[in-house]
Amino acid sequence: MSRYFLSPLAESDLNNIHDYIAADNPDAALRISTHLQEACQQLARMPEMGRARDELALGLRSFPVGYLL
Repeated sequence: MSRYFLSPLAESDLNNIHDYIAADNPDAALRISTHLQEACQQLARMPEMGRARDELALGLRSFPVGYLL
């Protein structure tokens, strides 16, 4: 299984997103956190997924993660 690592800033952002959503809907916060974790695992397995965004930074790729509550 491929592994991924989050920077401290990215981990803080994800925790803040979770906490913000959990204030109104703890179940939705858990679902979204799980969905984002699954997307990170998918990207670890297939790092060339998504769109090249060299116009922003050389080697940068974007991968939108949509979710409906």
